[in-house]
Amino acid sequence: MGDRRAHSSLLRLPFLLLLTLTILKITTSTSLDHPIPPQPASVLPKSSNDTDNEPIFTLQLDVDSESVTLTILEDEDPEDAVLKFCEDYGLDQDSYAFLVEEVINSGLFEVEDDDDEEEDERREDGLNPTQQEYRSPPSVDGDVIHQIPVSSPDGKHVGTVMFTSSEEPADVAYNFVKDHGLDYGYKSLILEAACEVIDCEREEAMVFDLAVDLGLEEEVHLTIFEGEDAREAVISFCGDYGIGEEDAQMLLEEVKKEGIEVLDAGRVVWQQDVSLEAGVSLGTVYVHADEEPADAISAFLYENMGEDKLESLYDRALEVLTSLACKTVQCTRLQPLIWSENVEDDEGNYIGTVEVLEGVEPIDAIAHFCSHFQLSVDYRAAILEACCEEVECTRVSPRVYQQRINDESGNLIGNVEILEGEEVVDAVVKFVIDNQVTLDIIALKNHFFQTACDIPGTVCTRNVAKLWEKNIVNHEKESLGMMAIMDDREPVDQIWDFLADKIEDEYDRANFFFNMKPVICEGKYVICSREAPLIFGPQPMTGPEGVTVGALSVMLGEEPIDATYKLFARAGLFEKKWDFRAVFDQICAFPGLEGKCLRQEALKYSKRNATVGDVNIGDIAVWEHEEVIDVCYRKRIEYNLTVTQQMELFNGICALKDVYCERSRAVLYQEVVNKRDYDYEEYADNNSTCPRKYCGWRFIAGWEGPINKVIKWLNEDGNIDYFTDPRFVLGMLLGLAFANRVLVSVLLRVPPFRRFRKRAKGLGMREWAILFSGGVLLGSFIYSAGVEPTTTIDSSLHAFMGKMEGPVQVLEGEQVADAVLHWALVEEKKHHPLLRKHIHWSLIDNTCARKDELQLETACQRRKAFEKLDFGSISYWGQEHKLTYWKNPNATMEEEIDAGRVEDTVDEICERLVPPMDNCNEDVAIHMIEQYKAWEENRQEQKSVYAKIGVCADATAGEIYIAAGKTFNKLGSNYVPFARVDNGTTNGWTTTYHPWDTKTMQAQMIMDKLPELLNDKDREWYDKPCEPVFGGAMCAKKDAKGNMMIEMG
Repeated sequence: MGDRRAHSSLLRLPFLLLLTLTILKITTSTSLDHPIPPQPASVLPKSSNDTDNEPIFTLQLDVDSESVTLTILEDEDPEDAVLKFCEDYGLDQDSYAFLVEEVINSGLFEVEDDDDEEEDERREDGLNPTQQEYRSPPSVDGDVIHQIPVSSPDGKHVGTVMFTSSEEPADVAYNFVKDHGLDYGYKSLILEAACEVIDCEREEAMVFDLAVDLGLEEEVHLTIFEGEDAREAVISFCGDYGIGEEDAQMLLEEVKKEGIEVLDAGRVVWQQDVSLEAGVSLGTVYVHADEEPADAISAFLYENMGEDKLESLYDRALEVLTSLACKTVQCTRLQPLIWSENVEDDEGNYIGTVEVLEGVEPIDAIAHFCSHFQLSVDYRAAILEACCEEVECTRVSPRVYQQRINDESGNLIGNVEILEGEEVVDAVVKFVIDNQVTLDIIALKNHFFQTACDIPGTVCTRNVAKLWEKNIVNHEKESLGMMAIMDDREPVDQIWDFLADKIEDEYDRANFFFNMKPVICEGKYVICSREAPLIFGPQPMTGPEGVTVGALSVMLGEEPIDATYKLFARAGLFEKKWDFRAVFDQICAFPGLEGKCLRQEALKYSKRNATVGDVNIGDIAVWEHEEVIDVCYRKRIEYNLTVTQQMELFNGICALKDVYCERSRAVLYQEVVNKRDYDYEEYADNNSTCPRKYCGWRFIAGWEGPINKVIKWLNEDGNIDYFTDPRFVLGMLLGLAFANRVLVSVLLRVPPFRRFRKRAKGLGMREWAILFSGGVLLGSFIYSAGVEPTTTIDSSLHAFMGKMEGPVQVLEGEQVADAVLHWALVEEKKHHPLLRKHIHWSLIDNTCARKDELQLETACQRRKAFEKLDFGSISYWGQEHKLTYWKNPNATMEEEIDAGRVEDTVDEICERLVPPMDNCNEDVAIHMIEQYKAWEENRQEQKSVYAKIGVCADATAGEIYIAAGKTFNKLGSNYVPFARVDNGTTNGWTTTYHPWDTKTMQAQMIMDKLPELLNDKDREWYDKPCEPVFGGAMCAKKDAKGNMMIEMG
């Protein structure tokens, strides 16, 4: 037995680089049949003056029917040579011992003896020094199952550790280190290497074992383990067996005889002054001989630290102080003990002491103790119950498996812990949810199915995790059964399906669902991604090409039209110009949705008590016919918000995938224009301005009665053509004449007219010709009065077709004059001349006359439109913000830039980007100026003559004439259209036709169209938009009669 040594992982570090361990597996194959002599401690060659490295010992051996030779050189360590020889040929311990004895008996080597006096004493006692030095260790029962050669830091062989089947590896390693006088750190390293190959029951070595005769049937042993306080061990032993104080002192003396230190109780072995970081002193912590340092330090900290400091500083203080104490005194553990109890069997016999350390779940420590002593589950439960009365317990099931999980970079994410009786898949899914990891959960499940399912105590009966389970009780306290929420489906759908089997009435079921859902979805591991279950879908939706564009799902309490709108927004169908109404009508016919389409307008977005920053703006709702930015603008006006707050609200709504935002600028003013609001003579300017119609009754659609059906039929497309065909006119005249003849015949049979019957019979051809001619004249009169075009019909058309197709819209940052010009250009495609007409100027004047009422003060700064330049757009936070610049036709590009108008436009654009974009003003200004210059350089490549000369479509003839002249000057053309141009390359022999330079050709193109712009009638035709026909191969315009006129140039 030797001195007690501290058992701490801190002592292993100094020896990691000093000790080399070679693990050898012992084989039994050898042909050496000699007895096994004891293994020598060390042998050294005799001194010699011969320095040549020659063999001084050889031994011929037969190993596995092969003749081999053991050779030892002059300067070679004999023991190392023998060991190497045994390793090379796989010889066992017996062979090794035999070879060492042969070397010693050869007389060529002497035993190293540093103390001649001790050798003399041994001779006097009749002992051979060689035998004494190489005496065999105590014989042991069992076979050698493992051995580890040990070398010193300088590479010299120290000896070989032999592990047998009957000895605990910790005891073997401890005795080897003690016998060879090695540092205690060797023991930890030897044991660590051995336990990788053979089974180890414990890490602490038994340093004392004494059989005590107590008169019992079974022999009783007093044992002391490494790191255990000897006094405490003896006192505990005596207490267990009722041994008195005198006998206890006798046992302590026996322990001391074996060289084991017995500390005096109460003696201070370590102390340290403790202060906080702020310099506040907590006092001095003392560790006594009978105390574990971690326990003493923990008690000191709890006693002297305030509650506010314990939570934040306790763990760090305990770690630092314990590490300091363990450098001086022996530490058997680094965690303080928070609970311990002596455990006895049913007959009162002592089994052992169960200990729970700080930071360890009590059930884990108790389960380990019970497993070691093979105690029953009921016994474990009783111990746990006693422990939890004094110590906080967070669970009752012990951990049976644990594995570290690292991310892709090798950083620790956490530990997957599987409790006794717990499904492996439940533990894995809960770990993923707790740590919010993004690992492949399927792969993680499969990994643990392979590694953990064979561990005793784990359960692997399913591959779907159970997130929640509880017995459900209705309002009458009646049980509806156990409901479990699994991780393979949406929780709200599982709740609804469970209730569908329990509650028949849909209304009661829905009420019960909405009462249950918050309770379940607030569970730690239940993640509800939807507010309500699905009552329809998911139904895949395909486009014309058969490609699936998305899936339609309708939730409980959701209108199908709202679900359809969300599908369109998510799948980008609005951008693809899908017919929303047509698709919705088809959806309402789906089985399962009959009678559920109660609303015909979709609700894009709604929220109660919405806030922007700290401002509560009340309830907000955006309907299908509304744009999100328009609603945000109204909230801005109502609550006096800033533009930044308005755009913050806008971004928050439009960031949702279920909301489609077409515009990022609000409509400040909108009006549906009706020509009836304008005087006909003023509007038409004494010209027919409407498409010609040929049937007057189309304008009496307000008539009531049965005739409405006839009028409706006449108003249908195509039916009116019957009345414009010349054959119809001839037929109508003949029909009227025949009707006249029939009418006369009928009248002559009526009693009041019978007296004329005889006269009628006497009518000759002349009289009937007169009647027929009268009918023709009557029909002609009716046709000319009711059908032929007249000013009255034009006036009627003006009133009847007064409603224009698109409204006038003034957007944020836009001038009324620019908005009206844009509207007029679009509306002219129906051949309604609007530009530069009374309605054009009246719209501007009437709108700006109400600028205060309409809050358009900044939008009515001019009456003439500016030139619109499109410089692209910025995609920011999923929204497109157009970079539009309005150029003053009366200013040059250089004047615009120098005046700072570009920077003003940039400021207005950047103000709308929320959150603010880095370097927005600088970057956008550079982009717009570059685009501006590029546009000016390529101005003559524009198709519109207005753009070529730098005016808007509302310019007067005089403005066009002046702008064209300036453009000619810029192009360097002293314009004479048909003069030849000599650019100096003719060299006297110029041909008749000279190629013009680019600028001259550009000037000629303007000159070709200039007369058209200076004539009012031709200019109306020029302004009319050209619509694509024949698949876009050509474009055409409609004339006043509705005829399509194809434009060729």
